[in-house]
Amino acid sequence: IKKLNNTPIYVKPQLTSDAGKCLVSVLVGIRNNPGKTIDNITVQFQLPSCVASTDLTSNYGTVNILADK
Repeated sequence: IKKLNNTPIYVKPQLTSDAGKCLVSVLVGIRNNPGKTIDNITVQFQLPSCVASTDLTSNYGTVNILADK
């Protein structure tokens, strides 16, 4: 969401690494802001080409893995 002073959602990324493995966690939540309805949320990010494998999961919704462009 661009150019909004008070967004209706928050995004909290977290990275942890150990023994050559890295865990990426992205928490997306709804702020307590009545009057702003959220119909759909899409989270997109690109991993570097050096990433050998991934295991992507979601607590809610679905995970779609897009091919390289």
